[in-house]
Amino acid sequence: KVDKPTISVVAGPALGAGCILAAACDIVLAASSAKLGHPEIRGGVFNTVAAALLPRLVGRKRAFEILLTGTSLTAADAERIGLVTRTISDERLDAEVAAVVQRFQESSAPVMQLTRRAIAGGMDLPYEDAVRHAEDVYLNQLMGSEDAEEGLKAVLERRKPVWKGR
Repeated sequence: KVDKPTISVVAGPALGAGCILAAACDIVLAASSAKLGHPEIRGGVFNTVAAALLPRLVGRKRAFEILLTGTSLTAADAERIGLVTRTISDERLDAEVAAVVQRFQESSAPVMQLTRRAIAGGMDLPYEDAVRHAEDVYLNQLMGSEDAEEGLKAVLERRKPVWKGR
């Protein structure tokens, strides 16, 4: 299990395993010229991970279409169905990636890990159980951290937090 936020940057074709690698990340930034898809069906096979993951990410009907037709999606279409987080012009891609990474660097690493844990741990649970899971992470892990205390204190004092990484 990955407990840290993951970012995928798609700047060209992401087909087959490349598409799944991108899709498995938490945030997917794609250049407007990027293509994503699963052409394996044209070679007489299918991607087993895609068969399990895509219905969870884009829904049953879209997963069938992507895997059974083997056609590629534009970055904009992939964004529209939830396979890509954001489509960015080719010229702005590097700057946008740098901005996202900067926001990550300005945040508390333990708080980001716990937030990711709360989200990921509840995704396959019924709603009520997912809320209980998130509450458990929040109350029993996050609220005991020095960074949560510092963050709340900084908000009240209207200043930037000074993270300790604990």
